[in-house]
Amino acid sequence: MKHLLFILSLISISSCAYKTGTLTSTEGKKVKVRYYKDDNKQKEYENTATFKRVYTPMTFKRHAGLIAKDSFENYIYFEFDTVRIYIDKNLTKGIDGAKYSTLLESGILSPSIIFCALDSLCRPQQDSSNRMITIGNTRSYSNNYDAFDSAFILKRYNWSGLRISISDIEELPYLEKNKTRVFKFEHKIYYGGPRNAFYFFEITNDSANKKTSFIDFIKGGRLTFIKHTWTGMEI
Repeated sequence: MKHLLFILSLISISSCAYKTGTLTSTEGKKVKVRYYKDDNKQKEYENTATFKRVYTPMTFKRHAGLIAKDSFENYIYFEFDTVRIYIDKNLTKGIDGAKYSTLLESGILSPSIIFCALDSLCRPQQDSSNRMITIGNTRSYSNNYDAFDSAFILKRYNWSGLRISISDIEELPYLEKNKTRVFKFEHKIYYGGPRNAFYFFEITNDSANKKTSFIDFIKGGRLTFIKHTWTGMEI
C-alpha cells in the first residue's frame, strides 16, 4: 500500500509540472507537446524535441584559408577572406562570448557553412539597407529599422562587407555524449524584417572523454551536424 501511495504521489507531482497541448506539424500531423511551468525545463524540452527532429549525421571540412581575429568596440570578429563573423563579447545570460572564439579560430564553423545551413543555394542573408516608410507624402526612415541602415551598420561594425552577427551561443549538455558536444546559437538578420535564425550544431571528438577541456575538445573535433530553424521549437 505504501508503494502505491508513493507512485500516485509521483504522478501527481509530474502532472503539475507541465500541461499538454496539441500542435500541427509541418507535415500536417497532430503532435502532443508539453508546456512546463519552469522556463528552464521548457527550454530543455523544446531544444531536445527540435534537435531530435532535425538531426542527421553530416560531414564537413574545416576552413582551410586564413582566419584573422580582432576586436572592435564590444565585438570580437573573425575575418574569413571577404566575410566577417562578429560575436558580442558580452552575450546575454551572463555568458562570455570570448569563450567560444575557439569554434571560429579553429575553422570548425565558417561563413560558408553557416550560409549553406541557412539557404540551400548557400546565398548570404544580409541586412537590408535604406529602409524607408511613407507617411503621407513624406518618406523617412522607420524608427524600428533606422539603426540597421547601411550607414549605421558601417559605424557599428566598422565593416561594409558580408557579415554574420552571432548572439546567445550556449552549450546543451543534456543532448551530449562523451564524444559529442551540442551547441545552439542565434544569427541576427534584418532582411525583409527582423528575423532570428537559430542553429543547432554538433561537434564530435573521437579521442575525447569526460575530462577533456573545452579547448582541447574543439581542437581535436570535427563538425558532424548543423541545422537552422526559424523558431525556438520546430515540430
